[in-house]
Amino acid sequence: MLGPFFVRPVLADLQILMGLDWGIRALIMVIALTSLLGTVFLYLAIGGKSATLAAVIEISYPVFVALFTWLLFREAHINASVVIGGALVFAGVVTIILGNR
Repeated sequence: MLGPFFVRPVLADLQILMGLDWGIRALIMVIALTSLLGTVFLYLAIGGKSATLAAVIEISYPVFVALFTWLLFREAHINASVVIGGALVFAGVVTIILGNR
């Protein structure tokens, strides 16, 4: 129903994408694919277990982002409050997972 309103922006984005170098296009496609896979896995988790468990796992993303940022890029934006917050998130995840058994 809303498709006709988005034709012009989508075509403009496609034109910009086609003007980029192949390496940049490949990187954008990989990012889009991994985002799509993450969404599919989230929906499968909701269908396989429960929405509560899937939501708890989803709120642990920032902890993994901080971890992988440090591992892959050697950038550390971590201080004591971030570590304490990450520990509390994982404590909540463990509590809810153990409570669902």
